[in-house]
Amino acid sequence: MRGYADNTGTMSSGPGSIQDNTPVLCTIGYEGLSAGEFLERLQSNKISCLVDVREVPLSRKLGFSAAQLRSALNGCGIEYVHMKKLGSPSEARKEFHAGGDFAAFSRAYESHLSKVKREIDVLAAVANEKPTAIMCYEKDVNRCHRGIIASRLREMGFSIRDL
Repeated sequence: MRGYADNTGTMSSGPGSIQDNTPVLCTIGYEGLSAGEFLERLQSNKISCLVDVREVPLSRKLGFSAAQLRSALNGCGIEYVHMKKLGSPSEARKEFHAGGDFAAFSRAYESHLSKVKREIDVLAAVANEKPTAIMCYEKDVNRCHRGIIASRLREMGFSIRDL
């Protein structure tokens, strides 16, 4: 997605934007949001592809398991893509939840990402083609693996915006 975030937080694009050659990747966590609020946030930011970066796309929260989410997104004209290999490995997640050491989790996840470079390239290609957001559960992108993914794409020239 070529564009920039305006004062309202909405993505704008087109001639005259100061960064119209910079691809944008958005991130979103559904923690604290209802399914309706989540969909509204995607729609108001003109997202056309949602990439689910959970290793296991299941949720105890109504509307956020893969089948329900795909159906709701399709009804809004948003494509759903699950990229399992970009999910955080269960062992790293378990250690993080047990000890809360995000630095250790980040190192483990960075190591994991080095093994799935192809998926990062696929994500970059998708995000270059259409307005894309990556999603998982955590609200705070700075304490989440999607923030690490976003950093990789920032290194590839993307502008990153958390919804």
